Amino acid sequence: MITQKSSPWFNSGSDYRPQVAQDVIILDGSGLIIGNTTKITADAKSEFQVLGTDGPDSSGIFARFSADAAGPFISFLKTRLGIIGNPTLVEDDDELGAISWDAGDGWDLETQVAKLEVEVDDGDPGPGDIGAAMVFYVAAASVAIREAWRINAAGELLSAGSGFDLDMASAGTILNVGAAGNDWTASKIAIDFDNSGGENQVKIDNQSGDAGSRTLLAMSVGGGSAGDNVIRMGIDGVESFQFGIDNDQSDRFAWGQGTALGTTDRMRLATGTGVLSVDGDGGGSDDPVLLFDKYDDSAELQRFAMSSLDIPEITEEDRQANRERLIEMGVAEWSEQEEGIAPRMMIRVQPMLKLLAGGIYQTRAKLDAAIETIEVMGREIETLKALPEA
Repeated sequence: MITQKSSPWFNSGSDYRPQVAQDVIILDGSGLIIGNTTKITADAKSEFQVLGTDGPDSSGIFARFSADAAGPFISFLKTRLGIIGNPTLVEDDDELGAISWDAGDGWDLETQVAKLEVEVDDGDPGPGDIGAAMVFYVAAASVAIREAWRINAAGELLSAGSGFDLDMASAGTILNVGAAGNDWTASKIAIDFDNSGGENQVKIDNQSGDAGSRTLLAMSVGGGSAGDNVIRMGIDGVESFQFGIDNDQSDRFAWGQGTALGTTDRMRLATGTGVLSVDGDGGGSDDPVLLFDKYDDSAELQRFAMSSLDIPEITEEDRQANRERLIEMGVAEWSEQEEGIAPRMMIRVQPMLKLLAGGIYQTRAKLDAAIETIEVMGREIETLKALPEA
């Protein structure tokens, strides 16, 4: 402690202030305490301490006044040998420097509540080539200080808890949102979470009741040379279906089995004609009545409608005959029930869809033919009207 008021001191009124014209050297093992007569111990007993009871005497300023873009800075340095000035190479995970925040806890001054640390993040550091990570530590109620976030050498912002990881090196990729595998990248939004007994959701909800309020899920590809635009649904290891626009086949809308449209399509809607067709064998045919080619689909569709018990004009015998015809076609089947309960007719979804497609197609064809016949008859009548009377 300096107490004398002599050289190298000078008198400034009633105050004595140090006047130093050369480097001030404080040897290793000694320190500089400003504002107190002894050192204090927080999470470490530092040799340099600024201690005070107010803002000005417990703070500091680093300032640079220069006609350039540079500013003041604080530098932290770490090497791997206990000799001052020796540049021995550091190793992976070595701490390069840290800023610590401590708090009085009513017992001592050693409770660390937060820390910002920089460490080596490089399995093979070398001269002029050392990767680093910046690590953020925080404490919580009843939870000791622990790592919360880190920015690693790859530029990823990684959460140590159950939050998310942000890959800043990959255009803002967010990884592991809520759970591992829930990712938001430049080309993917994925929910990949084993939610046992629960429901994984994608929700779009516009709760406004104002005119024009709407929701929109827009999907598109770049052009005619791009791939298909599809929605795929499946059961892992069991089955997969998809529907969408088959860009390779005149942009028709298709429902298909498997992972590619055009290979095992089950139903198609032609873009140019609007014809709904089926492909019974998955071989690429657009025959709208391939599965039921020996039946009149429109008539069979009418039979199906008349198999209902809700139409009193149809007798029970007719209903039963219609049901047996549906079973013969493979559209329906009898389901076994418990003893004493009559069997129920169960509809088979895929054949039923094909019957609907064929029936709608044939009914439309019949209507088109009838309209054409009426138009021809109309033209013939107009021709007859124009003839001179006999």
